[in-house]
Amino acid sequence: MGFLVFFKSYLNSFVFIIMMFSMLLHAKIGCETIIQDYISKPRLKIFLKNFITFINLFSLLLVIVAIVRLNII
Repeated sequence: MGFLVFFKSYLNSFVFIIMMFSMLLHAKIGCETIIQDYISKPRLKIFLKNFITFINLFSLLLVIVAIVRLNII
């Protein structure tokens, strides 16, 4: 239950969201670099980059919703 106390602080929640945003951005850039280097089919590159963008945005949305719900409880 210590994590609930941690996320009750708005500063901790904000810093956690910033950390998650930077981690997801770093992961997105890394995955896109791998796709750029190892995938040769242009249509597959476009699909995979769009898929990675979708997954990253969805993950960020889940993180934000989870933090907001922890602060409301």
